[in-house]
Amino acid sequence: MALPRRIRIPTMNTPRAASSGQPAAPSRGSATIVAIGDDPVAARLLDRLVDAGATVQRIPSESKAEARADADILVEASGCPASRRAESLHRLEHDLPRSVPMVAIAGNDPVAPLARALHEPGRLIGLSICAGTGPLRLAEVVGGGAPAHIETLRNLLAQARVRTILVADTAGCHARRLARCYANEGLALLGEGVPASLIESSAIEAGMETGPLAMMDAMSLAEADRLLHGTQTDHGHEHGHQHGHGHGHDHSHAHDHAHGHGEDHACEHDHAHRHAHCPGHGHAHDHVHDSAPTVQPHGMTEEAIYVLEKMAHGFNRMGRQAGRGFYDYAEGEPPELWSGLKVFERRRVSIPAEDVRDRLLYRLALESMRCLEEGVVASAADANLSSILGVGFPEASGGAIAYADRVGASLFAARSLKLAERYGERFSPPARLAGLPGEAPAQGAGA
Repeated sequence: MALPRRIRIPTMNTPRAASSGQPAAPSRGSATIVAIGDDPVAARLLDRLVDAGATVQRIPSESKAEARADADILVEASGCPASRRAESLHRLEHDLPRSVPMVAIAGNDPVAPLARALHEPGRLIGLSICAGTGPLRLAEVVGGGAPAHIETLRNLLAQARVRTILVADTAGCHARRLARCYANEGLALLGEGVPASLIESSAIEAGMETGPLAMMDAMSLAEADRLLHGTQTDHGHEHGHQHGHGHGHDHSHAHDHAHGHGEDHACEHDHAHRHAHCPGHGHAHDHVHDSAPTVQPHGMTEEAIYVLEKMAHGFNRMGRQAGRGFYDYAEGEPPELWSGLKVFERRRVSIPAEDVRDRLLYRLALESMRCLEEGVVASAADANLSSILGVGFPEASGGAIAYADRVGASLFAARSLKLAERYGERFSPPARLAGLPGEAPAQGAGA
């Protein structure tokens, strides 16, 4: 692999997110919010708004109740399939004055198709929130809505002390995309035989707020499994009907396979894939042609898939919301790593501790660079802020892209390529990068 001479984020001819300054917190009274559904990720937003004095009218996603006419904003957070979300938004559009913005919590699909279901598409604003355990600190506002409505939403969030950046209308946006890459790398390490305790402690010692396995628990293994197989369906897998694919399989979803780094893999590569998807598993996929999730599994290796499916289908441990995932969640007790994770450990694993650490940090930095290159975020400063407040990247580094900048262009590129040689192409610097940006890290990231 040839070492790139310089690194630099070029100007791309792709649509970009608009640059995003932080609005000042308004000095108005408490807001009235209509919330449709009870998506657990959206609950972090509503809790923060209530703490700031907002009044929330909660309407179950199946309800035909009318929204309050005096609402300042409507938040659709049902987590339902796209067609049902669009139907609900279309119905409620007429309950509210035209001046009231409508917000859709962005999942793994672009927001534009939902907006097209409205008479006034500009009323709908996408809002992407990353799963987490603490108070919500950052939300990504999807560009495309009417500027006045976007400003109303950002002011409301500023009042609740939630920072915002503007992002392009893409699958997963920035923080969610980074979080999934980070969690997937943790699963890959576990599947390669690295002890779970070493994975989590390496992340924390490096300055991350949350370990990758805890992050996957927060995001939900059920959702990760649905995303994986939804994406496989998109790529012609005839999913679900060939799931006995014993892993001599032609998986054809371009996993990095990275089996060549000398570990005693011992996954036996039937990978327990015969889980037969019990009824209610959700693999019917709503063939209403709600767009299947377009977000990619972001380079999930075979090892990561093995761990995900073993946890979800073999052990039925679906994450924090289910009360059991990689961690045990006992009421009133701090979460503890599940002792059953020892089943993944391999005695002959020889992955250096510095590789464990760098695989986690470099994966985040490289993915953030790709997001910047693709125009998902408008600037390195926005990407840095999102990585710190949205994903918990070490604040002292200045953010994911600033971290690479501080390592230095040639050293970062050389280390990335070495990781790529050992563990797969997902660690290669983005092909069109010729150098790192010289932008200063985001200021006030801890605010």
